[in-house]
Amino acid sequence: MEWKDYAERFASFSLSVTTTEALVYMTKRLIENYPNNLPQAQRDAMLEYKEKLLKDPATAKNLEEVWPEFKQDCWSEFEIHFESGVYYQALVMLYAHLDAFITDSIRFACKRELRQLKRQRQISWEDVISCGNWDKLIDELTKRYLFEISLPSTVKRIETVITKHLGINLRFSAETWDFLTPLAGLECMRNLIVHNGGRADEQMVVSIDENEEKDVKVGEQIPVTIVQINSMVAISRVIASELFVEISKKFFGKKESELKFYLWYKKVKPHKGRAK
Repeated sequence: MEWKDYAERFASFSLSVTTTEALVYMTKRLIENYPNNLPQAQRDAMLEYKEKLLKDPATAKNLEEVWPEFKQDCWSEFEIHFESGVYYQALVMLYAHLDAFITDSIRFACKRELRQLKRQRQISWEDVISCGNWDKLIDELTKRYLFEISLPSTVKRIETVITKHLGINLRFSAETWDFLTPLAGLECMRNLIVHNGGRADEQMVVSIDENEEKDVKVGEQIPVTIVQINSMVAISRVIASELFVEISKKFFGKKESELKFYLWYKKVKPHKGRAK
């Protein structure tokens, strides 16, 4: 694996984050004061969708029971939680982009220095023969290693795999580490969305700190705000850019002066959502 391949992977990550961020802002504008900001074509599409739902007797009956106003000409008379759905999707995708880039960075490091794969682990003769050649065997060992380290949280992987195993010291100042503090809470929210439909459970009760601390009760939908999306965007860029620079220096022999363009220390105060 060459450095240009790793640089392309970083560029792909950056584009994915920017695309997700742009979609959130465009959608946010459209759904504000719904449906007044929707272009006529989108309003027509919503009415077509409504008519499609009403053609199914079972669905129509259920909707009438839940939303008596459903048969009205416009959906503006009752609340549709578009915003929470948009933010839920954005948080999940932003975390996925960061998680995938961290995993790929570790993969690049392992491929560049095979000693990173030296572990007290076993593999059967059958699996070795099935690989067929040395390159495929290394691919298999790398895949198993990445699966093994995928289970801990992102924060734990930074502390153990990246720092201890790879010897990468992410040179964040105390201010930057404080900036990254909300990541654990945002990851907790992501897990609740993916594994529990966005509802707080007994193990993960999320506290949101806005104007005052408001605890979310077990079974309630956790609120995700645009402030937290901004925080996840900024945190993802900071971690990925620093990781890219340090991997490039240690495993590809790049000089600091060649990599200054890639550092992205965005100075914003992130929302301090956290898990208790």
